Amino acid sequence: MDIKPPGAGTCFRLLLPSAAAAPSNRHLPGVVSKTALSSRTILVVDDDDGVRTVATLSLERSGFRVVAACDGEEGLAALRECRGDFDAVLLDMTMPRLSGADTCHVIRQMQPDLPIVLMSGYTEPDAVARFGPHQAAGFLQKPFSPATLVRMIQDAILRRARAQA
Repeated sequence: MDIKPPGAGTCFRLLLPSAAAAPSNRHLPGVVSKTALSSRTILVVDDDDGVRTVATLSLERSGFRVVAACDGEEGLAALRECRGDFDAVLLDMTMPRLSGADTCHVIRQMQPDLPIVLMSGYTEPDAVARFGPHQAAGFLQKPFSPATLVRMIQDAILRRARAQA
């Protein structure tokens, strides 16, 4: 035990057990504030329940409204039902029933200027080879962080807004 002279201070080291963090509405670092995009609606299309849930929660915690679809057909049905209500689409490349490429093609016919951010376990060059260089507003390789997802969606929305201005 070290004895310190009066006024030298004391140092404590606390070790606490880990606990699951409670969900919060805190701001993700490096992303635009919730209020700036709080009225934006994103269509998330992925056949993997875990990815769809994480993407939905990440976007909602950043102020977006989210409609989630489990495959391309369900995503297109949501797009038809809410035509014009979506500000961007987060689309998985590989899905059953209707592939990401086919879903993207139909979305482009319905709403040519709607930003589509692709996500996949494949690499970005592979996505560009399958979809073409101008089909997607962005690409996320799985796994990705919530902050990266939110920034990619925000960037896609903001580029669209600048192009329409």
